[in-house]
Amino acid sequence: MVFNLNSSNVATRENRIGSITGYIGTLSDLAEQSGCGTLKGCSRCFSQSSTCLSSCALGQLSAIRDVAIIHHGPAGCSVASAGAYYLDKVMAKKRGVTNNTVYVGTDMNEKDTIFGSTDALRRIILEVNKRYSPKAIFVTSSCATGIIGEDIDSVVDDVRDEIDVPIVAVHCEGFKSRIWATGFDISDHAVLSSIVQPPK
Repeated sequence: MVFNLNSSNVATRENRIGSITGYIGTLSDLAEQSGCGTLKGCSRCFSQSSTCLSSCALGQLSAIRDVAIIHHGPAGCSVASAGAYYLDKVMAKKRGVTNNTVYVGTDMNEKDTIFGSTDALRRIILEVNKRYSPKAIFVTSSCATGIIGEDIDSVVDDVRDEIDVPIVAVHCEGFKSRIWATGFDISDHAVLSSIVQPPK
């Protein structure tokens, strides 16, 4: 499988590997169709109590030590990773390591969703870098930023010369995929494209 590390976007699991969220049929049909690559999922008209792919991406990124995660979205979206963030701190303490990862939400409001808030995002990135001196910065998107077409890539590119650590846009809008595990792919892609260096 080829990875395009020059793009900040990742194909969803539905499009990339044919993942499904539901199946109607017999077990023998399921085995036969999955073996020959023709498996198709049934379309669900309603789903609840599932997690959000954004939460998966944010939770996974928060486990990386000494980085900053800036979630560009409303406060309700930003709070989604509070549990994962706390758990990462507890687990780091149990392992005897220090995790100085910071998690900042941009707290978009109604005005921001109408007029955009890339200027505020830029200021927040620079302030987070100055205040916390992280080893890397991940700027994540939310459903709100995806719906209004907020260009976080341009903001990240614009501030890259002013920051001496890796910074990357992470496109983890919750509505992007019905397969919440796509969030893990998105966060892994961000790490590969910004932190992991090619072998020498």
